[in-house]
Amino acid sequence: MTKYIIVFVFYFLMFSCKKKVDEIKKVEQIEKRNDSEVVIAKKANNNFSKLVAGGSEPAWNLFITKDEGEGYSFKLTTIATDEGEITGTLQQIQNSIDASIDKVIFKGIDINKNRIEVMRSNKECTDLSGESREGTVQVKWKEFDFIGCDYTKK
Repeated sequence: MTKYIIVFVFYFLMFSCKKKVDEIKKVEQIEKRNDSEVVIAKKANNNFSKLVAGGSEPAWNLFITKDEGEGYSFKLTTIATDEGEITGTLQQIQNSIDASIDKVIFKGIDINKNRIEVMRSNKECTDLSGESREGTVQVKWKEFDFIGCDYTKK
């Protein structure tokens, strides 16, 4: 009987260790894959030259253009305030490629020193006309949280 218990314990330990080694290898492969995906994201998004987005409730439009160098300029118009056209600067702070979402995040300030954050993801967006768009854009500015579609022409 003792012989069977020793054999069982030996096999149990052997398979447990193999499972742990396999899990470590999977994690290493995922990390390597993620590293290559980040590099791909940076290469893909370095060509980002403009973004045109808009939405409703309240109505808003956003235009982002690449400046010389690293920065971006933006123009935001909305009927939510009486400020008219809001302009300012942005910096691209995040690129990420996930298995299902490709997103770009910008942060900056307007000319009145109000913070703004813009996130563009590949999540499908349906506009008011019912047309499907390839990207969703979310803008956080002052107390507003605008959500709409990416209308950038490729």
